[in-house]
Amino acid sequence: MEVDWLTKQFGISQRTIYYDLQQIDDWLEENRLRRTQRIYGKGIYLDAETKRKLQDVTHIDNDWDYRFDQWERIYLIVLHLLVAKANVRTNTLLDWINVSRGSLFRDMKKAAEWLEPKRIRIKNEKHAGYYLDGSREDKQQLLNTIIKDIFSERFSERMEEKAQQMLSPAALPQEDQLYALIEREIRRVETMLEVQYSNDSVRSLVLQLLLAAQQSGSAPAVDIDDEEKEIIRQTKAYQAAREIQRSLQESGLVALAEEDVYYFAMHLLGSRVQREAAKQSKTKEEHQLRMIITKIVNDFQVVGCLVFDERRQLEDNLLAHLKPAYYRMKYDMPIANDYVAEVQRDYPEILHLTRRSITHLESYLGKPVPEEEAAYIAMHFGGWLHRDGVQTNKKYTAVVICENGIAASALLRSQLEALLPELMVEDILSRQEYEAMDRHVDIIFTTIPVPETDTPVILLPPFLTNEERDAVHARLKEVFAESSPGAFEEEALLDAISQHATIHEREQLADKLRHFLRGDISKVKETTKPMLEELLNEDTILMEEFAADWQDSIRKASTPLTDNESVNASYIEAMIQNIEELGPYVVIAPDIAIPHARPESGVNRLGMSLLHLQQPVQFSEEAKHQASVVIVLAAIDNETHLKALSQLTELLSEPEAKEKLLNASSKEEIMQLVKTYSTQ
Repeated sequence: MEVDWLTKQFGISQRTIYYDLQQIDDWLEENRLRRTQRIYGKGIYLDAETKRKLQDVTHIDNDWDYRFDQWERIYLIVLHLLVAKANVRTNTLLDWINVSRGSLFRDMKKAAEWLEPKRIRIKNEKHAGYYLDGSREDKQQLLNTIIKDIFSERFSERMEEKAQQMLSPAALPQEDQLYALIEREIRRVETMLEVQYSNDSVRSLVLQLLLAAQQSGSAPAVDIDDEEKEIIRQTKAYQAAREIQRSLQESGLVALAEEDVYYFAMHLLGSRVQREAAKQSKTKEEHQLRMIITKIVNDFQVVGCLVFDERRQLEDNLLAHLKPAYYRMKYDMPIANDYVAEVQRDYPEILHLTRRSITHLESYLGKPVPEEEAAYIAMHFGGWLHRDGVQTNKKYTAVVICENGIAASALLRSQLEALLPELMVEDILSRQEYEAMDRHVDIIFTTIPVPETDTPVILLPPFLTNEERDAVHARLKEVFAESSPGAFEEEALLDAISQHATIHEREQLADKLRHFLRGDISKVKETTKPMLEELLNEDTILMEEFAADWQDSIRKASTPLTDNESVNASYIEAMIQNIEELGPYVVIAPDIAIPHARPESGVNRLGMSLLHLQQPVQFSEEAKHQASVVIVLAAIDNETHLKALSQLTELLSEPEAKEKLLNASSKEEIMQLVKTYSTQ
């Protein structure tokens, strides 16, 4: 890896990186291992022998002097005050987080500011110590937030260890034994529940049980009314929670109250899963969620002007994700999503379409879907859009070891397959499944460290940034260069081209060259996503008084696209046939229709045209199905048009802008509107 990449990844200077590398080299030499190796122009690496020996190094000191940063200290202080059964003295906190008295008071002030909007205050009784003042419900919500954040990338693993120490019952010196016992019990009931929880979900569930044991005898965490208890009792999660309660009591280590069993069942219902056994919907809520998912996918296809080929599998995956997500939102249990910023940055159009499609779920819940949950759903759609319609022959096989849940795994899979179209990811595995795997693959991708094998292993994060994609692509070149020298011929061509011309979009050109070298240039995807004003301009906007009927309106609206050869005549007939068979689904809002068909029906390149009518046409006998603006979309795939379409839907969702569009009397007025909403 290159030093520049490390400085960006960790947000520190090159000087600090080189200092840290020197410390690493010193440690390696102390352990009789080879220092880090450096190749000019390529970066730093560990040789294969050192990597192998590192797997056997078991004496790495776990008691080194780790210093918590301020936010970690604030979380530990608040967690300590939350679970304490009595006031906490200053000296206790000083010993707990190992800072000076001045630092502690600064941390307490910052903590008080953080807690104020959460309706919780830190109070201090003279000669008694600190305590938290607030309602039980607000304290429980705060506790859930803290436990959620402990497992996010925001904090180090030391936070989890410290929380485990804090929550283990004081009377039990064997806290590691208790942690292991609870983890075994959770893994055991996975079979009963027909799920496999993600790794962070299991660790979070362990902490929840430790907390319940630590608070045994106190008032219940939340009030659960009798009606809700009856609903919970009908679930397998409740039976699993009872099983765990019985096992822990028989061990003589932990006694759980009945209220804790209900509360823990809620957490079992809301925990993220890595895998779920395929089965028919059995409960009323599962049946309702299945219907809601169908509506969500319908709306996503309509507003996205696309079609999912493997729709049933997409809906099954969404159901596996949304079942726990539904319970999290129902019971107001927050979840960490370390990828929200990345989804907002890299997939804004997909997130926008997701937000427009999940209104059915919000209606069922009676509350908005949090941004973290919306981002997870968007990751599902993003992963599916990348996979959908892949037509290339696969030369290489791979598995991915990822314990970050269904949504993250699906998106990572699609990102990897997009990096090398010849690659097929056969499965997503947990560490346990990988260790039991007996099949051969060409390469292994993993988000967690695993022992080296004869098969090449690439360690990567669950969400790939552009820099990380480049690093993985470079590693793939190394792995497959010997076995298939022609696989990366496009790189040699790019180097030759760059000597005689300026390459503005290297990735896009490489993609086209790759397809050309395989002989399927007709299937090359336009990887750039044009903005709305690049598609709707003076040449593609028409102003007409009327159309004979809705069929005529589509033919007229398509004229600019046939004139510039973006579509063939067959595409126009396909749009008309779709509406005749499926009904007026293209009327996406009052007075607005966006007819479209599948790319293979006659699309040559991405295009969009707009017909503005003074007199609306009827797409059915119902008044709500009339349209005076007909926008024809010719998409070449499921993704390239999404930026322009997202900008268009933003325009149409603003009442004032939509009114200006409907009342426009010239192309110039429409083009000005389009320009306003064509932002990056």
